[in-house]
Amino acid sequence: MAAEPVHHAEDDPAEILRVLPERWHEQFLSEYHSALDAAHEVWRFQQLRELLRVWRLHAAAVSDPDFARAEQAVREHRRDEVISIEDAFPGWVDRRVCRLAGDGAARPRARSGPLHPRSLAE
Repeated sequence: MAAEPVHHAEDDPAEILRVLPERWHEQFLSEYHSALDAAHEVWRFQQLRELLRVWRLHAAAVSDPDFARAEQAVREHRRDEVISIEDAFPGWVDRRVCRLAGDGAARPRARSGPLHPRSLAE
């Protein structure tokens, strides 16, 4: 039986910081340090892994040159420049439905505001 890796290279905090625009560094580091401090409790280690995964996804999104344009289109309610989650991430809806149906996969948790990086994991 092969062991599943505990840490994915792309979830490396240094790599996340490298990709993440500077305006997000302070928030990332604050949340990372809090999660890292809490991770010495065995039952909270998974929270650190989840935080790194979510910030990796956030870094990928906000480093895309089209992100600011799309964000502004959403704020201005311009649907012509906004794409659906299904178009952006094919199969997303099916995966979410499976999670909500209780097939054993982790259920998504409620997250804070729409521009908070944690909302990208939903």
